[in-house]
Amino acid sequence: VITIKMPPLREKREDIPLLIQHFLGKYNKEFRKEIQGVSQHAMDLMLDYDWPGNVRELENAIEHAFVHCRKKLIMCEHIPDEIKKSSSFGGINCF
Repeated sequence: VITIKMPPLREKREDIPLLIQHFLGKYNKEFRKEIQGVSQHAMDLMLDYDWPGNVRELENAIEHAFVHCRKKLIMCEHIPDEIKKSSSFGGINCF
């Protein structure tokens, strides 16, 4: 038996854009869409969030955004409400 220490996503924020790119590829195939990326505001929200559910929660957030997004770019309004509500940014308003 081996113990593997996985740091929480909130301690590895630099991994978030890479993981988002991975999930974009995965869900573009699954949903047969051509979403090209995430807006800067949406990325800022996701970088600011603490991700208590870790990578699975990030993947669920991207899947949620895919369901709601009808354009080529995921915007902050496509991000789940619990992430938007937890933002410490006063300047990002998706509501």
